[in-house]
Amino acid sequence: YSRIQFDRTRELDAWSHALRTLAGRVKDVWGFANNHFAGHSPSTARDLQKLIGQQPVMPEELREQKSLF
Repeated sequence: YSRIQFDRTRELDAWSHALRTLAGRVKDVWGFANNHFAGHSPSTARDLQKLIGQQPVMPEELREQKSLF
């Protein structure tokens, strides 16, 4: 898509609240995002990290991927 189809801000806020209530009670939480409505699920995952107070790793901070060929 060339634009956001559905704004999922309310859902992200709800998930961030749920995750913050788990802080200190669980060791690991795994999450998956299928965000074809906004076009880029890694960006959605980074937005959620910010909402729960984590510092996400930005793509420009990663090293260049080596070629397979």
